[in-house]
Amino acid sequence: MEANYLEHIPSDLLSERKIECTAGTFESNAFILSLKDKNEFSTLHSFGYHRVPLVGVYGEYYHLCLPLVLISFPASPRVLQHALPKSVQNALLPKCHSGVSQNEVFVTSYVSTIISKSVDALTNNTTGHIDDMQLAVQCYIEAILDGAVKKVEEDTETTQHNKSVDLYFIIHTRPIPSPCQKFKCDNTDEINLVYHCWLFKDVPYDLEEIFTDQLSMGVFEPHGVQPVHQNLLDAGVEFGGISERTVCIHGGRFSPENAQMQLQHDCNLHTFYSVAKFPGRSVVTFHVLPADDKIENALKECLSYTVGSLLHNLNEEFPQVADVLSRILNTITDG
Repeated sequence: MEANYLEHIPSDLLSERKIECTAGTFESNAFILSLKDKNEFSTLHSFGYHRVPLVGVYGEYYHLCLPLVLISFPASPRVLQHALPKSVQNALLPKCHSGVSQNEVFVTSYVSTIISKSVDALTNNTTGHIDDMQLAVQCYIEAILDGAVKKVEEDTETTQHNKSVDLYFIIHTRPIPSPCQKFKCDNTDEINLVYHCWLFKDVPYDLEEIFTDQLSMGVFEPHGVQPVHQNLLDAGVEFGGISERTVCIHGGRFSPENAQMQLQHDCNLHTFYSVAKFPGRSVVTFHVLPADDKIENALKECLSYTVGSLLHNLNEEFPQVADVLSRILNTITDG
């Protein structure tokens, strides 16, 4: 990242200080801050965690990788369109029954119109010069495509503006290896997406109650993680797309063992975006997980009191992580 990257973010945003309460984490110096609602993290879920998407390891017990850094952002249309990768933006769009986005259907319809009109024009051209007709068809195609692009942009902004979207940046503690609990699987390098406290925001801690629902979810822009258990029903999380997985709380426990991915061993950081969609609500999270204790300690050394100092420290040690945070902050500024 360029040395002057901080100059594009206003000083009042860089001077935002983390909240004093670090409940819901294992780290006394954890950086917790909401730039969306100052009271967002003032209370915890009845289970003692933040109401955000988490990551855990489903082993003999469910070890959660709690936040070292947790920042919430206002998810304005500008932030969603300019701070997030295209794959994540597309995942937020509504889907038709065929599984493709409504905008994809719209563009496909335009392309079909282009082909049909072009063929008709060329077929019916009996007097004009072929060069003139080719130019006319080219202009017609450009006009149609320009209309399609404008329509997609309008629909995208309307869809994202009208839907409640949560946006988080989370640096987790490292996963504790544990044997996979799937039958005939000996992996000790799997992690799971844990949406229970986000989906069931205000349910009581009650050993007698059961809360269960289906949540559409997926992983995007992965680095250091890969798909696993894709051949099983309601198991590994989908990569590059969205599909339903069960989310259940029963007997005071998070279940089932699903939404897994597998860690790769040739990197020091595991990073990815997760997207989840529920009627009327969506959430996008950029996750960072250290590969080992050494990297986790290096991340802890980056912890500070203000947004600016945190960003500076991350840029010194983990510029790829700082770049994601800086991009979001810049779009908040411009929005």
